[in-house]
Amino acid sequence: MTKRFNLTLFVTTLLCLIPMIIGLFLWDKLPAEIPMNYDFNDNAGTLAPKWICVILLPVILAIVNLLVYRAITKTTQERVNARLACFLVWLIPILSVVVSSLLILKPLGLPADASRVVIPTVSLIFIILGNYIPKCRVNSVVGYRFSWIMKDEELWRKTHRFSGFVLVACGFASLLTSFFACGKYVFLAGLVVIIFAPLFYSLAVKKAVDK
Repeated sequence: MTKRFNLTLFVTTLLCLIPMIIGLFLWDKLPAEIPMNYDFNDNAGTLAPKWICVILLPVILAIVNLLVYRAITKTTQERVNARLACFLVWLIPILSVVVSSLLILKPLGLPADASRVVIPTVSLIFIILGNYIPKCRVNSVVGYRFSWIMKDEELWRKTHRFSGFVLVACGFASLLTSFFACGKYVFLAGLVVIIFAPLFYSLAVKKAVDK
């Protein structure tokens, strides 16, 4: 079991560093400064020295991957759905490959609209999370961890069953519209709903129970 977990950690860390390998291979072709973000109209945002994008960002994501791995495999094995735990372990490496590689390759002429890569990817993440997050028990790592929810197992269950529906609904809406002009607005609206709807729902349920 330990060997399998260590192999998973090795592979996920390697995936986080793949963009760095790509960037070092293309180092001489890259401009001195690389955009670190793009807006919804695909306009470049903040510029940074290329070493930040090529070296520092993948290293930071590799460290985050280690922290997430340890949190998931050591503190929540009994309370987080096994498939969700597996997905979360691989989430940072997937995002690293997609986002970091996009940042490195786009200045070299990669014909890809940043938002049309990121939005579908994040939308799929919402859908997957929505299918599995209702199956999690109270824990300190995954889920909507408001103090009043953490103290009540039944409130946790109801809130996360509701949040699962919200995540899936917003994920599908965002995914289906991601290649249209309205997609960015649907995505932003979905983010607001995903953040706040479970919060207000949990408060409403708590208030009803307290009466």
